[in-house]
Amino acid sequence: MAFPVAACAAATAHQAKQPDIKLDATLTSTSPLFGYIVGKPYTLTLTASNVTSKEIMLGGFSVSWTCDKRLSINAKPNGNAPTVVQPSENAVAKFTLKFPAEAAGQQVTLIGKLDYTSGTSQVSTDCRIYVQVTPELEITILPARTVFDGRKDAGRIGMSIINHTESTFKGKITLTTTPGISIEPTSADTQIESEGLDAKVYTLTHAPDAAPGHYAVFVDVGGKQKDWAAVDLPVMAKKTHGPAKLDGKLHKSGDDACVDIAKPIRGA
Repeated sequence: MAFPVAACAAATAHQAKQPDIKLDATLTSTSPLFGYIVGKPYTLTLTASNVTSKEIMLGGFSVSWTCDKRLSINAKPNGNAPTVVQPSENAVAKFTLKFPAEAAGQQVTLIGKLDYTSGTSQVSTDCRIYVQVTPELEITILPARTVFDGRKDAGRIGMSIINHTESTFKGKITLTTTPGISIEPTSADTQIESEGLDAKVYTLTHAPDAAPGHYAVFVDVGGKQKDWAAVDLPVMAKKTHGPAKLDGKLHKSGDDACVDIAKPIRGA
């Protein structure tokens, strides 16, 4: 899991000289261990430091954001922003924001902006922080990619679910697979207390006639959170007692001894 970065570097727009204002941002988390959770309120603090020996008139503080999807992040000013910052002093503006469900699992860039007057010029500066947004129900599947050993018919995957909500979660875990792969059990009930965890282990099998290739296991937790894990069934090359016939039908080879060629080994 990636953790939020609680620092940013000031950047100056529309000017070449050293800026008169240094802008920093911090995002306060009530549960930093788990990153930032969708739906919970957080406080974004923008601090403008006057690095000159003169009084500076401020324009407006504002907040924007970028991520993989077009999101509407609810960022509201928390109190009145200052309009003047004295020499060698700071001006602070705070915003309360919540991340929408669509931001879950993404890294979001929060950009703090400030307009101010420097001499006769209108100047703007900005800074940014990067945060990883976590869903209310956080699923971890290990391993995320399973490769069947050619000498075995079964494999295992484990799953943990963390409940980041403020209430107990009750629901059913449902697993489905693509044809050729089976998993047991296919469903299970779960009850997870607030900030609690549930862990389960599942058994994977493949049909004897399943074609080599890529498969998937899909996970649905109470219809609120979904994830998936990759499953690979490698090509099996069998030994023969005579010259190989390249007819594309490896299953006709006469010996049951086989090697897994999905993982090349030096010298093999």
